[in-house]
Amino acid sequence: MVAGSIRLEFSGTPDGFRSAFEALIAETRVRRRVELVFEEIVANIVRHAAPAGAPAQVAVAVDVDDGGITLTFDDDGVPFDPTALAEPVPAKTLDGAPIGGLGVGMVRRLARQVEYRRTGESRNRLVVTLPPSGIASPVR
Repeated sequence: MVAGSIRLEFSGTPDGFRSAFEALIAETRVRRRVELVFEEIVANIVRHAAPAGAPAQVAVAVDVDDGGITLTFDDDGVPFDPTALAEPVPAKTLDGAPIGGLGVGMVRRLARQVEYRRTGESRNRLVVTLPPSGIASPVR
């Protein structure tokens, strides 16, 4: 596997999300795990990070090496630590299953490691490291 990096910066809006996702697909041969993590985390930032009105500014770095793939999400939205969320209780029936609220748990199960910190610059930084199996390297 060839090491490499991709950097994306975009407005935390649905249009910014779409543009960044298209750029990610264009720049990498991504596997479904990377797509799912990117989509879940950025969708949550777009929906929940911005305080009243103004979209959050988002930066995503994707780094690939022999140890796996690391996605670093950085935004200036309201503080939110997804690692502090409790695992959702599985529904007993399909009718009783909640809509939403399962994505962070899915990201945790896909990842080898998930770390959050609030930076000194008042930004959320979430680092998700996926194991190396089945990962494609950036296209150059």
